[in-house]
Amino acid sequence: MISKVVLTVIVVSAINLLAKRYPALGGYVAVLPIITFLSLITLSVDQQSNANVSSFLTGAISGIALTSLSLILMLLLVRNGMAVSQTVLLGIGIWAITMVLGSQLIS
Repeated sequence: MISKVVLTVIVVSAINLLAKRYPALGGYVAVLPIITFLSLITLSVDQQSNANVSSFLTGAISGIALTSLSLILMLLLVRNGMAVSQTVLLGIGIWAITMVLGSQLIS
């Protein structure tokens, strides 16, 4: 369990370092399915059934779609002059609402 947390911290830290130097590339890498791949490896090591893995991937696809909507709205807010700190707070709210609504759609 601790190794999973450490690996996640390392990946997130590396992406943040990359984003400081190359913001667009950092954003691109941040949305790569790195965490999904790590989760699939963990599910495999934990010997989860194909049904559980399938359910996980269905949720991941739904999450990608809903997260994309949140990111688009956040991009529009930043481009229209909203402070990044406010955009992040509003983005979290937008994301939470879309996730609640989305979870009702896939259940």
